[in-house]
Amino acid sequence: MPSQAKISTMRYIMGMLFLSLAGLLIEPSLAFAQSQNTENTLKLDDSADRPRAEVNSLAWLAGYWQGESSIGTAEEMWMPPSHGTMAGAFKVVRENQLYFYEFVEISEEEDSLTLRVKHFNANLQGWEEKDSFVSFPLVQLGHHEVYFSGLTYRRTSDTELRAYVAIKQEDGPLEELEFVFQRQAVGAQVSYEDDQRLD
Repeated sequence: MPSQAKISTMRYIMGMLFLSLAGLLIEPSLAFAQSQNTENTLKLDDSADRPRAEVNSLAWLAGYWQGESSIGTAEEMWMPPSHGTMAGAFKVVRENQLYFYEFVEISEEEDSLTLRVKHFNANLQGWEEKDSFVSFPLVQLGHHEVYFSGLTYRRTSDTELRAYVAIKQEDGPLEELEFVFQRQAVGAQVSYEDDQRLD
């Protein structure tokens, strides 16, 4: 089991991260529809100026991805677009301990896209209130890259996906957290005969 100090540190880091993503700790808006957060992230400054988009344009995101970041090993899985939405899940493991889960959704909203996240501890205890979630409106859509406000996905090849998150350190500037994912097989296929032998 992780020590109480490690748990407290993890909660502080992830609390700072997701408060930043929710827009609570990001620097004041500039007088533009969008502005640069960090090297690889943008911030939406005018919610009325969101680009038009459909979720089918993010079909390249679908799949099972695993990779590394400064906060631990991450896994992310996205289902293909269907009925105007994409659903997925995300988790982080550090020092052989599960840190947290996310259930995520990208949906069509007002002719644009919004990414929504709900967070859970390892025991599935929710971070947000029952009917609450963290929202990331679409800022810009490109070829195999999508900028949500404070969160960017970029597929750099058939097998690599990168994600960038803008976070604000306590009493410090915005910094960028990078996840480098590699596409993984969904899982080993177990035949009926093999399954019988495992009984």
